[in-house]
Amino acid sequence: TLSASEDNTKIKFSWTDVSGADEYELCWGSCVTIEGSKTSTSINKTTIGNGTYTAKVTARSNGDVLKVSNSAPFTVD
Repeated sequence: TLSASEDNTKIKFSWTDVSGADEYELCWGSCVTIEGSKTSTSINKTTIGNGTYTAKVTARSNGDVLKVSNSAPFTVD
């Protein structure tokens, strides 16, 4: 499960850990790969331009897709 929430000047993305994942790819129009993130299930982003987006996170193991999250809409003002 992925959630996106606004916290002052940043967006906090949080998701449920996927067993066996060695990286997560967070996408909302552009993508960010968070490598070696077996225990990291959140990230704060401050460089997202104003607009309305929909984010998804993909859990991977050795490049293979393990699971794709729900869509999480968010708005940056």
